[in-house]
Amino acid sequence: MSQLPHLQLIGGVSGVPYTRPKSGFGEFQTPPRDRIGHARSLRQSLQSALAQGQAEIEAQPTPDAVTGLQFVIESHAGYDLRLESLENRRKGIKLLHVSQDGDVQRAVIFVPRTAYGTLSDRIDEYETRVRDSGNPWHAPLIESIERIRLAIAEDLWSDPTPFPADEGALWWEAWIPLDGKEPAVIHGELIELAVSLGIGIGRRWLTFSERLVTLVKARPSDWARSRQLLETVAELRAPVEPAAPYLNLSPIEQAAWINNLRARIRIAHPNAPAVCLLDTGVDRGHPLLEDSLLEADWQAVDSDWGSADNAEQEGHGPHGTLMAGTALFGDLGERLREFGTLSLSHRLESIRILPRRGNNDPELYGDITQQAVSLAEVAAPARRRAVCLAVTAKDTSGQGAPSSWSAAVDQLAYGDGALTRMVLVSAGNIREYTNGYAYPQSNLDAAGILDDPAQASNALVVGAFTQRTQLSPDYAGWRAIAPAGGLAPMSRTSAAWDQGNRSPWPLKPDIVFEGGNLITDASSAISPCAETELLTTSVATTGALFDTNSGTSAGVAQASRLAARIMAKYPSLRPETIRALLVHSAEWTDAMREQVPGTTKEVVRRRVRTFGYGVPNELRAMSSLSNAVTLVSESAITPYTTGSNGAKANQMGLHELPWPSDALYALGDVQVRMRVTLSYFIEPNPGRRGRIPRSRYASHGLRFDVLRPGETVDEFRQRVSAAERDDPDADIDTTGESRDWVIGVNGRARGSLQADWWEGSATQLAGSHAIAVYPVTGWWKERSFLGKVESPARYSLVVSIETPPEAIDLYALLTAQTEIQVEAVGNA
Repeated sequence: MSQLPHLQLIGGVSGVPYTRPKSGFGEFQTPPRDRIGHARSLRQSLQSALAQGQAEIEAQPTPDAVTGLQFVIESHAGYDLRLESLENRRKGIKLLHVSQDGDVQRAVIFVPRTAYGTLSDRIDEYETRVRDSGNPWHAPLIESIERIRLAIAEDLWSDPTPFPADEGALWWEAWIPLDGKEPAVIHGELIELAVSLGIGIGRRWLTFSERLVTLVKARPSDWARSRQLLETVAELRAPVEPAAPYLNLSPIEQAAWINNLRARIRIAHPNAPAVCLLDTGVDRGHPLLEDSLLEADWQAVDSDWGSADNAEQEGHGPHGTLMAGTALFGDLGERLREFGTLSLSHRLESIRILPRRGNNDPELYGDITQQAVSLAEVAAPARRRAVCLAVTAKDTSGQGAPSSWSAAVDQLAYGDGALTRMVLVSAGNIREYTNGYAYPQSNLDAAGILDDPAQASNALVVGAFTQRTQLSPDYAGWRAIAPAGGLAPMSRTSAAWDQGNRSPWPLKPDIVFEGGNLITDASSAISPCAETELLTTSVATTGALFDTNSGTSAGVAQASRLAARIMAKYPSLRPETIRALLVHSAEWTDAMREQVPGTTKEVVRRRVRTFGYGVPNELRAMSSLSNAVTLVSESAITPYTTGSNGAKANQMGLHELPWPSDALYALGDVQVRMRVTLSYFIEPNPGRRGRIPRSRYASHGLRFDVLRPGETVDEFRQRVSAAERDDPDADIDTTGESRDWVIGVNGRARGSLQADWWEGSATQLAGSHAIAVYPVTGWWKERSFLGKVESPARYSLVVSIETPPEAIDLYALLTAQTEIQVEAVGNA
């Protein structure tokens, strides 16, 4: 599907301006066809593909073992295939894989021998039979197809990198349909086939709802010579590239890889958004970093420390250069394997915040953090930046209460309320793996609580998960500790904050990114492993140019990179909105649901305190789709005012959304999804005063509620207005709520970043076309003598709705129904 810009609603709390719909939505579109000629052309291409496939089967050592053939179905340029009609489970015809090549959509289907006639029968009926309406039988399906051909291995390749051209044996990630079989049976059958073909099979496998994933070591030509091997696979991908092969190269060989990549890089312009690294400095002489880090942007809080990252540092090793490579490139191994131009849309800034020897006094870290950002802003005042902080310390409170450092981070993000900042903080790493460490329980109990300043409410706090579980034969006897998709063994959480009583402090971390894995052996020894970490840039003390990065440091660097790229694409969006988009796009993996199982609101809240809202989806964070549209509203209210009896609640924001209600009602019980994320920054007031500490720390609190199906907007306004209360932690009455919100109205009411979603019928969604953002108490109201009662409060509201791909074109309907500003795209 096409990637479309997110839509920004014009208007704030007073309502959304409308224009009349310019057009509706139509039926599935197919290109004009000459029925007889088109049927004959498709029949000929099908017969040719069948003949070719049958010849290949007969050439196999055991032809009877081949149960069917895979075919590629191609669309006419500029049109989509009727995908739902390609599959026929009753006949055994399965849709394996869909891809896009320019304007042409391609689908790979598997057809068993017993169903070869099904395709030709449909073509025959299209040619010869006409319905009472005058339309040929199967017209949407047959007219959407331009041609049919036999599939080859390249057609099953779904990796973003090019299909391997080297004829040497290499590891492939094979995605195999389960089809109701036991995974062990499928893996055993694959091993038997591999032995007969002289290829290798990995010892481990992953299972998902419909797929088994394992590694196959084969040459590209092996897929062509064995039709039986090919027909077992639904998709082929490149496995996660371990960093070790690059680390084992000589300095000269590493330099060759570096020079190849550097020649392909197109750097961002000098004022492009930047990831501002607050760390141990950066080796600016690294050939992959120097062009994206100007000398003016390479600084230190104390000039005596120097700006460089040095291997001889005492108390802490070189770290900032590892962060720089990840913040600029993500996993450097992926960039090395790619071909073509790499256009960067962001830059780097580096402010050293640690001395060469030892550490700063703890009470100084808040001030040093703010000084560092000030240096960056003075050097480049017009540049937007994502501040990246991976330097953390033990949280001495043990319960998430604000510290001077976390309050300084909150103040830094809040600014003056009108000029805010995007600050990302790592959740912190577990540093001790002896003395009874047990995965993942140790990550969830008191020993694994978040580091300081990761309790900062305004910061986007990033933990780590991992997909990296495969080890080479060099690690025989060892295994990865964490399962694919699970919590990285290093990652800290706030799960222990809720032990005993429900914590009033924010749900942290907010998101997770890849952080690598640890390995263990039969003796329960635990060790880091370069093969399960991310490749990055190195401090070149020995001539080596590569190193690895892992844990929540790698996670926050990747999150900062994505934040900067979103800034480049949407240059006018607020930091609050950038933060919301990252969280809004996140999803939990199956392994996360298994590690914190259950669906009760208590369990779900514990899952958020472990994994945040999940792993951000880069595509969904940066773009909408025709059936999955993200709307952004940047607004402000004055939450409190001064009355005759003192400060009181004043205003709420009411957003009436431009829903295509008629189209949604027409879909009836079709399952859809709605997601809402509210992001705002609080002005901190640290100190433990009063019975509700959070209302004394946060300047204000905001919550959101959504119009219930069957409720009028006036009834909604009255219901929400009556909810103003003095205790922000008091539960809300949800009587009459028919939608099953995943987090829940009471569970999400923590902190300045709140997200929730539900799935249900299109009819329910049609009735959910208004959102209220209303205030709860805070120190602006409770401590009126400070003179902040009538301060304005900015917020960003991000709303997305999603329907099945073939249901309706939501994007077109939304743009037709309301005056919507589409944010200008930068050099993303």
